[in-house]
Amino acid sequence: LTMTVKEYLKQAERLNDKIQADEAELEQLRELTDSVKGLILGERVQMAPKNSLEETVIKIVDLENKINIEISKLVGLKEDIRDLVDKLEDDTEKLILQKRYLLFEDWGTIANDLNYSYRHLTRLHGKILLKLKDVL
Repeated sequence: LTMTVKEYLKQAERLNDKIQADEAELEQLRELTDSVKGLILGERVQMAPKNSLEETVIKIVDLENKINIEISKLVGLKEDIRDLVDKLEDDTEKLILQKRYLLFEDWGTIANDLNYSYRHLTRLHGKILLKLKDVL
């Protein structure tokens, strides 16, 4: 299975999105435990679903561990991508790839920041990827 340069560079953004989704799920689990804790501490409820709370806490810990592993992978992947980008000689080309694949900025923002038209930026991006193809 061979990967294109663009697919290689996009890995970090996909992993970052995955981490954000996991963090949103973690937040939902935490909210769930807060509501279950409220039931347990409530005066009217004598039989609380203790197992449910324990299971949810275990899921929270497991998900936190998974997120920490994903964050470590993301840091390593970003280092690899930075090393690849640093092999380019042109600072503007490096900046374009850093903004897109390390900072995850959209093309419109990058074009605006660098005072390029969107069309020119995407053409330039294609040329940069061809240069990196030989390096990768």
